[in-house]
Amino acid sequence: MGRVSKVSQQDREQAIILRAKGLTYKEVSMQLENRVTEAWCKLNLKSVADESNETLAKKEIKVLASRPEGVSYTEACVVLTKYGFGNTQVNEEEDEDTLYMVYKRIKLSLIGKFDDVLFRPLWIRPDDSMRSLKVLNTIADEMYQRLEGYVDDYVDQIYPNQVNTKGIRRSVVYEILQMISPIEGFDTVANRCEANSKLALKLRNRCGVIEPTLLTDLDKYKPNNKDEDLSHLPY
Repeated sequence: MGRVSKVSQQDREQAIILRAKGLTYKEVSMQLENRVTEAWCKLNLKSVADESNETLAKKEIKVLASRPEGVSYTEACVVLTKYGFGNTQVNEEEDEDTLYMVYKRIKLSLIGKFDDVLFRPLWIRPDDSMRSLKVLNTIADEMYQRLEGYVDDYVDQIYPNQVNTKGIRRSVVYEILQMISPIEGFDTVANRCEANSKLALKLRNRCGVIEPTLLTDLDKYKPNNKDEDLSHLPY
């Protein structure tokens, strides 16, 4: 005598619908509050075609990522937009998913399954990859050296008698980076500068001031106060 399934017909039908929308076996089980197990889903939902927009987009992005030059974030976003991602009117069910979140999920999924896929950042030129890397590393190193020099100058002026400045330096670097290249979706440079001005004014009123700090001769205000020869850079 065959074993009778404990899964109700209603749960079975709902599981099929969820799988068809693109949910994984584990997600189907969780959506149904574990009334069906992940093992049950693997056994009974194999034949359910996953035709969700995300799956269709993933298939198309996989083709692009398998090319010698791989796929860039911009190219992937064109595909995702085509299937309604990033458009809240079309994609109301995915209102908590940003375009980047869907891209990241698809990227991780494809990288985990296929060795031949390549997701290429826009800065690297496919047919001149090594020179792209060399120039980028050179610029990054130059910027790091400059930034360290500016932080040295800041600490020397503001905290001349401080022994341990590790935490201060980290805070200065973070604030500089946020002001010159703020994280998208968080604060703007104008808002951050205004907030910093209010904070400085409040602290002056509460704690007083030691002496005015004036940065003069800005043309010479470079790391270690030295004029720099940048002719060695490969650009």
